[in-house]
Amino acid sequence: MTISRNLSVLAEFATSTGGLTSATLTTPAITNPTVTNYTETLYAPAASTSFTVSLANGTVQEFTLSGNGTITLPSSVAGKSFIIIVTYSGAYSITWAGGTTIKWPGGTTPTPTSTSSKFDIFSFFQDGTNTYGQTYGLNY
Repeated sequence: MTISRNLSVLAEFATSTGGLTSATLTTPAITNPTVTNYTETLYAPAASTSFTVSLANGTVQEFTLSGNGTITLPSSVAGKSFIIIVTYSGAYSITWAGGTTIKWPGGTTPTPTSTSSKFDIFSFFQDGTNTYGQTYGLNY
């Protein structure tokens, strides 16, 4: 069954049942789609000092540090990208775990804001070998 046929079946189901609240397509290949008005799920676990990024939780994740923290990034998968928001409840440092495959511009890990009630945003892109980190914005 092609993806367009699957989508057609979903549309028919949604119409016949009065609505469709969610659907899961497994490993679809969609070429040149137009997506409007979508919302990404924000994953925000309880405050801690240790976080492991699992993209199964979503591609936008917010971690609140309750002390000096370690954020472990996932293994690189070609074409994956994600956003990490780090919120500070004090003057805490961040250690990014994931070995030598984490690359930052100029080879320098950014200095976090580390001010209570402030947050920093980091974006990441993976090429299958490395994870490239970029500061999206600091001291919000």
